[in-house]
Amino acid sequence: RSSSRRSSGPPRHQGRSSAAIRNDGRSRSQTSQRPCGPPARRARRGREACDDLLAGGAWGFIDFREGGADGLMVSRDAYNSYPLSNLIAQISLGRPKSLAYDAKEVKDILKTCPGLGLSSYSDWDPRQLERTANAATAANAAKVAGMFFAIHASEIIRESMEKVLDLKPKMLIHLTKATPSDLEIVKDANIPVVVCARSNRFFGIKSNLKALVRSGVTLLGGTDNGMIIRPHSIDEMRFLIRNGKRAGLTPKAAFEMFTTNGSQVLNYLKGIPGPRAERPGLVVCRKRADMPKTFDPYGMLGFLHAKDVECVVQDETIYYTKQW
Repeated sequence: RSSSRRSSGPPRHQGRSSAAIRNDGRSRSQTSQRPCGPPARRARRGREACDDLLAGGAWGFIDFREGGADGLMVSRDAYNSYPLSNLIAQISLGRPKSLAYDAKEVKDILKTCPGLGLSSYSDWDPRQLERTANAATAANAAKVAGMFFAIHASEIIRESMEKVLDLKPKMLIHLTKATPSDLEIVKDANIPVVVCARSNRFFGIKSNLKALVRSGVTLLGGTDNGMIIRPHSIDEMRFLIRNGKRAGLTPKAAFEMFTTNGSQVLNYLKGIPGPRAERPGLVVCRKRADMPKTFDPYGMLGFLHAKDVECVVQDETIYYTKQW
């Protein structure tokens, strides 16, 4: 990411770790893999993030959780203590505390969660990778256990897509520096890509959305970093709709990134744990006076804000946002 990072204030939410480039050229995750704050604070922020997700109409989310097995336990406790946890599915992917492969740590992580979610491919030291096959071994461990494996790739610099795909990931994040030929390889491998548009804008990373759309890869929407971007799927969707037209992204395609595409990848029906509704849910939003008159429901999403959500409906029960 950009060489300097600015924030308007202290983070409200504990987010997934991200690789912000420091002045010494190393990514943030290379210099610190430790979660911020004591467990009680992290648990509270986790519950606040669930509030934001649910108020934004999300029924499920993937959390890239740093801190090894200990970090996963804090995340699990926060989720289990959330009053409306029956309404939203949390899929936590673990991440080792260090960038050196530790068989026992990976085993402990996979006992606690359904898979691994690693930071940037380039975060792993090449020497470490050659000596212990860190990322590859971790990925293989996840694969053997029938687990989910995801990794950030080609975010700051272009990375070898062949080497990334050798890890057998089931999901990639960013690919902002990927070339059309890289994306063709990803499409042929049928691996979905998560687009984090607002986070990219915050860190000054040029969008690669046009190439991603043209490639035909399955696209998902994500917020990337809960410390600087509140995890509101509706706000993320609005941003994509307003800024994706030149890239060839239609409002309908942006909507599908957060709905049908996401549900297919999360694959709830094939055993990834987490609650789910017996039938599709509804998100009811108020219509503001300043909204344009249009008969295009997808186009209308470009004017909605998370604060416009009036209630969510699941299994014939109405939950008003004022409840949380």
